[in-house]
Amino acid sequence: MEDLLIAEFVPVLNERHPGLPPFSGTPVVESEVISDKAFDIVDVKGTSGSIKRLLSEGNASYYNGDNTVTYSLNFISFEAFLNQFGDWSKDDGRCDYLVYDCGESKQYFILHELSYGHISNKRSKARNQLFQTLNLLSKTDHLWNQIQRFSRRICILSCKDATVASPLQMADGFMQIYAKLPDPIPMPAKQITRLNFEAVETCDIKL
Repeated sequence: MEDLLIAEFVPVLNERHPGLPPFSGTPVVESEVISDKAFDIVDVKGTSGSIKRLLSEGNASYYNGDNTVTYSLNFISFEAFLNQFGDWSKDDGRCDYLVYDCGESKQYFILHELSYGHISNKRSKARNQLFQTLNLLSKTDHLWNQIQRFSRRICILSCKDATVASPLQMADGFMQIYAKLPDPIPMPAKQITRLNFEAVETCDIKL
């Protein structure tokens, strides 16, 4: 996935900005694979630290699988990736992370935007960032075809005011977690759903 991202995004951005000379650099993809049963994530742009945190210590919580399966989730720092292109991407919206199940099952492909403050002040901008990211991905060839192979394709907006906070120690008795978590809130976003992605608001991602 990372190799396709590098190979196919350069020509896409060059085509979108014909007034600039062709981008000739070699972008780097920052990513982190997490296979924990339950964990939080934070936005670490501009740093080299791990995005993973203990439950209730981050900006969004992942509950990863159930008693029979745990997914290996690869988190690609998409905002950091696009920032490397400078003028070639300055007008393009970007979500924080691309997240995908890197095992053989190909269950989940997620665009995840983390936001801060009251959700009503963030929803419009964050929704646009998710759509613009999805629109850019749809301009690729092999990468977009790979994305379509995932069973669930979801755009997620997480804001601390989006749902109730996750209870502490929820990794204990894993199946009981699901009964306590709030359901995601459907996000009205026809531009996203037309590209065959779900669109939801939640701070608790149940896989």
